[in-house]
Amino acid sequence: MNRGRVFWMAFAALVLLGIAVALLPSAGLRVKRVTEPSAKLTAAMGEARRRLPEFTKALSNAKVGDRFAIRARFTFNNGGTTGNEYLWLKDPIPSPKGFLGLIDQDPVLISRKKGELVLVPRDDIVDWLIKTNDGVTSGGFTNGLE
Repeated sequence: MNRGRVFWMAFAALVLLGIAVALLPSAGLRVKRVTEPSAKLTAAMGEARRRLPEFTKALSNAKVGDRFAIRARFTFNNGGTTGNEYLWLKDPIPSPKGFLGLIDQDPVLISRKKGELVLVPRDDIVDWLIKTNDGVTSGGFTNGLE
């Protein structure tokens, strides 16, 4: 494939991502502090990771109006205090190194911003959510367990 074609394909993908971001409303998800994850929360994260191929397959077969999100772990070190902040990302796009997505919350502990495009390694994904145009929801394993 020549460089010009690759450039225009990448440009078109970014334009489509921008249009999707403008058209899709935010999921309105909040940040919750968890000092020590419960056994249920840990199991839910494991289930989400185990079933990530199900999410990836649905994403590759998305229909107009379907909405997708992933929840990711972001590690921080603030003045010697280390930990994780878990944030939802909307409009994820698979990449060889994980997923690209837009932060859909206002981070509290990390120096990122809502709406920022980030690359998240697959190992840092702790949950996923699909809301189809016909009202079916799947994933969201960690919701309510924080």
